[in-house]
Amino acid sequence: MSSSQGIRKYAATVIQGSKVIDRADNISFMDLIKFIKKYNPSVVALDNIFELAESIRDLKKIALMLPLNIKIVQVTGSPEHGFKTLESLALANGLTCKSKLSPLESSEIIARLASMNIGYIVEVFEPKTIVTISPSKITKKGGMSSERYRRGIEGQILMLCKDIESKLKLSGLDYDLYIRRSYGGISNAKFVVFCSRENLHGIIHGKKGYVNIRIYPAPSKTLIFKPISETALMSTQSKRNDYLIVGVDPGMVTGIAALNVNGELLLLTSKRGIDRSEIIKIILEYGTPIAISSDVNPPPRLVEKLASSLNLILYTPSRSLRVSEKTSLVQSFVDEHKVNPPQDPHQRDALAAAIKAFQSFKNKMEQAEAHAQSLGLSVSHNDLRALIIKGYSISEALNMLSKPISISETPPAIKLPIWQQPNVENLIKKLSIQRTIINTLVKKLKSSNDEISYLKLKIRDLECEIERIKSEEHLKIRKEREIETLRSRIEELSKSFTAQSLYIDKLRSDIENAKKNLMALVKGEIVPVKILRTIQQSSIKEIQNTIGIGRFDILYVQDSSSYSIEAIKELAKLDILGVISKNPPNHLVEAFEGNGIPIVNYDEANITWIFDIPFININAINQIKELKNKLNEKVKSIKRIQLEKLISEYRSKRL
Repeated sequence: MSSSQGIRKYAATVIQGSKVIDRADNISFMDLIKFIKKYNPSVVALDNIFELAESIRDLKKIALMLPLNIKIVQVTGSPEHGFKTLESLALANGLTCKSKLSPLESSEIIARLASMNIGYIVEVFEPKTIVTISPSKITKKGGMSSERYRRGIEGQILMLCKDIESKLKLSGLDYDLYIRRSYGGISNAKFVVFCSRENLHGIIHGKKGYVNIRIYPAPSKTLIFKPISETALMSTQSKRNDYLIVGVDPGMVTGIAALNVNGELLLLTSKRGIDRSEIIKIILEYGTPIAISSDVNPPPRLVEKLASSLNLILYTPSRSLRVSEKTSLVQSFVDEHKVNPPQDPHQRDALAAAIKAFQSFKNKMEQAEAHAQSLGLSVSHNDLRALIIKGYSISEALNMLSKPISISETPPAIKLPIWQQPNVENLIKKLSIQRTIINTLVKKLKSSNDEISYLKLKIRDLECEIERIKSEEHLKIRKEREIETLRSRIEELSKSFTAQSLYIDKLRSDIENAKKNLMALVKGEIVPVKILRTIQQSSIKEIQNTIGIGRFDILYVQDSSSYSIEAIKELAKLDILGVISKNPPNHLVEAFEGNGIPIVNYDEANITWIFDIPFININAINQIKELKNKLNEKVKSIKRIQLEKLISEYRSKRL
């Protein structure tokens, strides 16, 4: 395939073996896609992959438009291995002697070069497939409450997730599963299946509706160029020589921590949405893992799979670590080693798991080193610690490191003398016996394989049953917690109801009393009392400006701790009937009575309050009137005596 400059037009040639099947010249991009789908070739070859798209992102989109089994090949080279011109490749392989080729001629030469295994496969996707299960963007359904609808959708996602997981297990496909749980089941799920998209045909099907199942190949972060004849294998070799104790906290955000065998921190990170292969790549950048650990017991499925795929020692604590334990463990480590603290809970949990694992191995590693020193052995410190972590005893580890075994590649041939050479007939008999034994063993092996297959199916069934029980147990625990929460809430509401009932009873009682007092007010049995804040002229002015002070009014003084003689005289001028005060001091009583105003103690006045307004009954008013009359008589008597005294003094002066 070849393209022309300017507006993108393409030339394409389809070959089978050495025969040209079809050609197309000067066609548009969409016509090119239709042309490819028509013949569904095994390889789409180009001299420059960016003739298809201007960016890696666009190239990935175009790759999704092509049939899944098609390989994209660039025949002219790769960034790592260098490039050659199409003309030079054609000349070198005897395809043409021209120095200038037309687009159609170029497309045929490109196709023939690819058929000769010349060029590089451009891997746009990784050899794994993503399967997502998620609700559609519809949030409501007519006639159904949104909350009930949401629970129904989450329950449906849970069932689909179990169904897909069961199919993957029966098919023997390796996968990782990431889920987000909710009250109704699962809010969304993501499978990372370690196989190409076409291998899932007939096993899992996409779906659209209230719940969407989306299946797509995992895009590679960068373009990978591999020779056509090369088989892609994931390397498990590390770029560094450090032995690692790894802690992993899996989830939507995965935390990874790695210590060397001396307990020094080499790696601490957290990444969103990474799968097992990406975790392995990150770890191998820092050394060779020998142990992997988790902060919970039982360990997550992903941690078990990492241990199995990398053949690592799996460490788990006797019980799941509490948050306070992990925080204390990590803080002590950070303070001791002067390293940066974790940036999030995922890093903290991964580091806590790695530290806990290292501490479990530390004592035995130190014993092994002390033993080697006492024996005078010169062994690798790191290798010794690594063997101890792998589970070897101290003596086994020291023997392995102190006595290396060398095996020659080709042992010397030993020629036997004629009298020692075996008899042919005896050898034939022995061979026949050996064949019988082999046939018997083959039958036993087949029987064992059949039994293993049966047991594997049984194990898968049991795993599904365990997952079901775990899910039911999880829901049961959540229900019990919610019931306990509801009980506490009911108890709180019951207490609140009791308090409110008492308050309502009090209000009812107050209303009944108010009704009685209002009737008494209507009948003239009680009279309102005006409230005076203090015995100061400012307070008198304040009340006069609002409700006024009239003749024969009774005032209730709120604060009698201080008073003004001018204020008392002003009240006397207003000719009020009397004053009520709580425990008035003697000097205050004398001051009021000296101005003809009776003052009565609050406790003796029989005051009734109706909505913050004081009232006094008619009997108390009559008593105050009597006191007022007595004071008036007393004042008149005093004034009469004073007048008589003045007259007497005047007369005596005249005489």
